[in-house]
Amino acid sequence: NTASSVANDLQVIKLLPPATDSGKTLVMGTPMTLSKQKHTFDGDRYVFADTPELASLVEVYASVGARKNCLNMKELLPYLASKLFEFKGVQNVVLGCSHYLYLKNEISKILGTIKFVDGNEQIIRELSTVVEKTDGQGKIIFDFTADSEEAKYQKIYSLFTI
Repeated sequence: NTASSVANDLQVIKLLPPATDSGKTLVMGTPMTLSKQKHTFDGDRYVFADTPELASLVEVYASVGARKNCLNMKELLPYLASKLFEFKGVQNVVLGCSHYLYLKNEISKILGTIKFVDGNEQIIRELSTVVEKTDGQGKIIFDFTADSEEAKYQKIYSLFTI
């Protein structure tokens, strides 16, 4: 989602979650996504979580879990609790990062019963439209871009070394 939020090309299929209709809404995303998409979530109903290293932490735990054939994010509960507890009482959570889908159980444990909003259905609809137009014969190119990752991985390393 970070890459799609900064892409200006109209032919890019973007994984951007829609704004919600009602209720107090917590928006979670990478710093880059939030800086590029904050205008989408304008108004008093929206609050924003400060979780700059969360996507990287999910990547690390997913990698470790994949080796064990288990995707368990419960080790992230203390981090999530420290970042999200102040938002207890929100009705919706916008998952503005594709990695955050893996955290639904943990987020629910902290915030209680909430509605999750993400961009997955939107991207599936857009992708199916592109494929339909070309009878499956078109060329779809996946291109991933990012800034330097050094600072992100140094932060992760510091969390694991005490």
